[in-house]
Amino acid sequence: MLLLCLCFLLSPLATAGVDWLPQQHIKSQILKEQRAYRVSLPENYEQFSRQYPLLLVLDGDHYGDLVANNAQFLAEAGDIPEHVIVALSSVNRLRDFTPTDSPDWHGDGGAEAFSNFINNELLSALKADYRIGGHKVIWGHSAAGLYVMYHLYTSPTTFDAYLVNDGSLDWDNGVVVDSLRQYLQKDTHPKQFLYFNNSYLLEDIPDEFRFVDHVKAVLKANSTQSLRWVYQNLSNESHATIPLVGSVHALRALYEGYRIPEAIVYKGLEAMKSYVESLSGRIGAKQKVAEESLLDYGYHALFSEHIDIEHAIETFKYTVSLYPESIASLEGLYLAYEETGNKTLAGAALNQAIDVAKRNGSDELQRLLDMKQGTE
Repeated sequence: MLLLCLCFLLSPLATAGVDWLPQQHIKSQILKEQRAYRVSLPENYEQFSRQYPLLLVLDGDHYGDLVANNAQFLAEAGDIPEHVIVALSSVNRLRDFTPTDSPDWHGDGGAEAFSNFINNELLSALKADYRIGGHKVIWGHSAAGLYVMYHLYTSPTTFDAYLVNDGSLDWDNGVVVDSLRQYLQKDTHPKQFLYFNNSYLLEDIPDEFRFVDHVKAVLKANSTQSLRWVYQNLSNESHATIPLVGSVHALRALYEGYRIPEAIVYKGLEAMKSYVESLSGRIGAKQKVAEESLLDYGYHALFSEHIDIEHAIETFKYTVSLYPESIASLEGLYLAYEETGNKTLAGAALNQAIDVAKRNGSDELQRLLDMKQGTE
């Protein structure tokens, strides 16, 4: 009971620094109340028309800054993609995050209504206002983690990635375990990813807190090809501190392989293509070779001690075919053609880079214009 009490209280840990749009509100007909949420968009969201994955953070008024900072840092490092991040504020955690009416509590068991709100009201509003793609992630800590697990087996097509951070999975005598077992024993399932962790040394805790063992046992006994799952025992963390590192571990587990290892990058273009192809179809996997990886190899081939103009040109041309707005790729193509003495193709690549810079209002425009003037 002590653990559950802690799960419905919020720890003081939080960070700041994320660029949020002004707080928005949605009047829920399902919950009969107004709900607040904040949205953080990718840095260059307005310059491009592509869609982005959604990362929905529950208890967003408390953990939104923390999880968003971690997600943005990892995205800037190239470890994960950029997301449209939504931090949904809580109103009544006990009511919204619990799947059953437990005899030990009062005012609980409202997860079904909360799920209907997310599926039919919140997501509809977000899709109408923002370019959100098919890949959607939901993150929750403690009681919110309990809800995330509940959502996985009751509304399995809404999100495809479920990140459970030290979730209260012992709720109501472990009802999650039986529900998860029943779900996994169905004939068909959509493709899903599940990450969950805990902050306890399992050897040192009473039997009543060993609920994570039961969840793992169910997953192992009812494994399906459609569900990829990762569990971590973060025993050095407390229930209060685990959101800090747990959110990083969760995102890295989901996007494992997203960043191509350098050992593969420097093997060349075909090696990178093969690597991406080997992960094809997996939730969180990149659908095409990352621009950054292609640029790394292209410029390496162009400027390394053993210069390889042919492979540099091949790589930059391939990069432009995937990322036609990539100024760095077009500039690399210009430099490579200059190296071969083909002024016509070099000039065409530089002009294309200038056109992209003008169209997108890039800070690189003046430098590119100066470069062109120097060639005339």
